[in-house]
Amino acid sequence: MAKFNISLTCEQATGTATPFLVGVSEDWEWIDGPDGKRHPGSTIGTRYTVLMLQSECAPLVVKTPETTPAVSAEEVAAACLSGNFIRVRFEGFTASPYQGRNGLGISANAEKCMVVTPAANTSKT
Repeated sequence: MAKFNISLTCEQATGTATPFLVGVSEDWEWIDGPDGKRHPGSTIGTRYTVLMLQSECAPLVVKTPETTPAVSAEEVAAACLSGNFIRVRFEGFTASPYQGRNGLGISANAEKCMVVTPAANTSKT
């Protein structure tokens, strides 16, 4: 996996400083097993999946060292189903493009994730 010497801000990577959150999960340490395959080990943080608006809403996974997520996976799923998406802001965000087997990708990390209060519902009735 070749990494480029480029660092992106959240706004450059996602198209906004407060991207839409569409998933939350634990981030595990991966260890090599006796069978030669990699297996999940202990929890080392949280993975937040946000949308990159300028890239046809492609998902971007942002890893943080937080062991307790800013919002639960159930809350995110309910918000997505209702169409009332949660917006987040990341402290200490950095992203770097890399060349992988399947083409270009972006690796992103942050120190902390904070939920941003969503704007008032402006849909017409």
